[in-house]
Amino acid sequence: MRYIAQPCKQTLNPDAARRPAPMNPESNEMNADVAIIGGGPAGSATATRLARAGLKVVLFERERFPRFRIGESLPPLNLPILYDLGLKDEMERRFIRKYAANFADRYGARQSRYAFAQAINKDYPYAYQVERAEFDAMLLHSAIQHGALVYQPWSVREVLFDSARAVGLTARSEDGRSLTLHCPMVVDASGRSAFLGGRLGIKRDIPLDSRTAFYSHFEHVERYAGERAGDIRIVAFDHGWFWMIPFKGITTSVGMVVTDDYLKTRQQDAAAQATCAAAAEHDGSDAAVVGSVAPLNDAFLQRSIAATPFVQERMRHATQKFPARSIGNFSYVMQRYAGDGYVLVGDAGAFLDPVFSSGVFLTMKSAQVVSETILHCHRLEVWRAPFPRLRAAHPRRAAHLLPLHLWLVRPGVSGPFLLFAQHSGSQDGYHLGAGGGSVRCAPFVEPQAAYQPAFPDRAPAPLLS
Repeated sequence: MRYIAQPCKQTLNPDAARRPAPMNPESNEMNADVAIIGGGPAGSATATRLARAGLKVVLFERERFPRFRIGESLPPLNLPILYDLGLKDEMERRFIRKYAANFADRYGARQSRYAFAQAINKDYPYAYQVERAEFDAMLLHSAIQHGALVYQPWSVREVLFDSARAVGLTARSEDGRSLTLHCPMVVDASGRSAFLGGRLGIKRDIPLDSRTAFYSHFEHVERYAGERAGDIRIVAFDHGWFWMIPFKGITTSVGMVVTDDYLKTRQQDAAAQATCAAAAEHDGSDAAVVGSVAPLNDAFLQRSIAATPFVQERMRHATQKFPARSIGNFSYVMQRYAGDGYVLVGDAGAFLDPVFSSGVFLTMKSAQVVSETILHCHRLEVWRAPFPRLRAAHPRRAAHLLPLHLWLVRPGVSGPFLLFAQHSGSQDGYHLGAGGGSVRCAPFVEPQAAYQPAFPDRAPAPLLS
């Protein structure tokens, strides 16, 4: 299936008419200014910015949309990026606002709410909870509206090189048609498949303690009322932490991130597998859900929910929408992020953890930086290294952010409170350092009844140590 772009009524450059013509049925070759591999947030955002500026942009996406992804709770700093893409009204119409993050121990005995309105940067007092299937489809549709030509589902087979310079690519459709695209710039936004990085041998794994996420979507999970209805809940338990992300309507994303030691206990759920599967009342809506499926996932997730009273209480009437899935944090970076005629964007260049939605922010921010540089290269008609504004700015910004996120997923940091909060150095609160600026808030209120702490009582090391 191929989507042909239509002119956008509100494009930033209404006089731009440099859109690539659809492929001639009698030819399997075409020319463009930029080829983009991948139609996720990185590829779609890059395509929108370049196409609205008048470049001929062709994007290839191998999967059919809509398709599921995790990374559903956006940080506030995603908002200016989305507004720049012209999606302010669409975000408000489609998704629920998130004004804060709520943290609790397994019993709910200690709780704190981190309101984004208390951030040092008060320009963005809320963010959004998004179902990624709808969010990613919206971004791709925006690229089409702004003039990008999208081939979907088409798989890129090879990036073409003239010596060390990328000069185009070849792609193939599901029904076997082929296309050769000639262009001076190839953008790899292929996500975790890391199309170019793997083929060029520049991908390097990061040695981190392995964690695994298990997740599904549920209907009728209890949520807060009023403005707090969209708040994300993070609940610590002895072996990891849960997320509970409410969407507009009645669906909530529920998942947990667990340690390797706890993961090894999954086999004891074999006896409960049949009972749990029957109780889950799956509605079969898992056809496009990413992640590994294992028969024990449902029982493992349900056992963990039952052992976490604060989560269990809020899921008393919940109905599961698809079998639980799992995904690991196989993290990596690249030796370089750009070369003659090519650049890596988003997860195609670095991947640190599958569950923090800060990855969506970093992906879309890198797309913004890369787009600005490609437009600069286009004006100068210079596509060869060293790309001063690309090979310096893009990796430098990535290198600045990587230490923070490496700290968030490094060994020895346990519990969501330590993942999201940096101790202020005093006894009166924490500083929240992820996604929305620094937030000062009161410490947990000590409950009247005794409770069992779910995480170590110590302050984390400095974020960038």
